[in-house]
Amino acid sequence: MWYNVKPEGEGANNNQRKHGRVRCQGIYCSFGEILDMSASGMRVLSAIRPPPVDQIVTVTIQTLEGPVAVEARVIWSRKTSFFKREIGMRFVDLLPSAASALSRVGSASAHNESVRQDVEKFRRSS
Repeated sequence: MWYNVKPEGEGANNNQRKHGRVRCQGIYCSFGEILDMSASGMRVLSAIRPPPVDQIVTVTIQTLEGPVAVEARVIWSRKTSFFKREIGMRFVDLLPSAASALSRVGSASAHNESVRQDVEKFRRSS
């Protein structure tokens, strides 16, 4: 998984990713905006203080089917601006139902414009 390596720009020659990632647009979780996601983890842009590296946290991801709670290990974090950080997280012991829901988000993210509209419609209806 791509979170086995340092963030972009640091150790780029050591790419050990096991799964391809999909850039996301307008997809959010309890830590902030999901920038990209793969079968084994995600990168999040967050305005909140990140948990310590190696800590396992519960993350609620907003999907088209409603919120999905997953466990994820914080692999890295880096400051991107005065109030923002990127956090790399690896999913831990995904249930089949959660993996399926995230797979559908990832597949739909290839068409980000339609995903964002559907998510916004879902948020307004909740």
